[in-house]
Amino acid sequence: MPASENLLNRIRGEYLEMPGLRLTPAQAARLWAVDLDRVRVLLSGLVDAGFLMQAGEGQYARRGDSDDVAWRFRRSSNVRTRTETVRPGKTA
Repeated sequence: MPASENLLNRIRGEYLEMPGLRLTPAQAARLWAVDLDRVRVLLSGLVDAGFLMQAGEGQYARRGDSDDVAWRFRRSSNVRTRTETVRPGKTA
């Protein structure tokens, strides 16, 4: 198995083992001991494959995490949140 495929499997594994994991490219590069340019390419490929999503501040999180994680992720991306759509006197 090529080294980049091994690394992609490791990255997927980390995201699957830690729901809610959110990393910037710099954090990912340190975690996986990979140069920043290479990790950006790998993370971008995982976004294109539909495995990860990217927030406005550049953090990457796994698509398909729980709804709660997805809502917190969107909130940090300046996207409308579930709590903003609840009418006064109603609960989410």
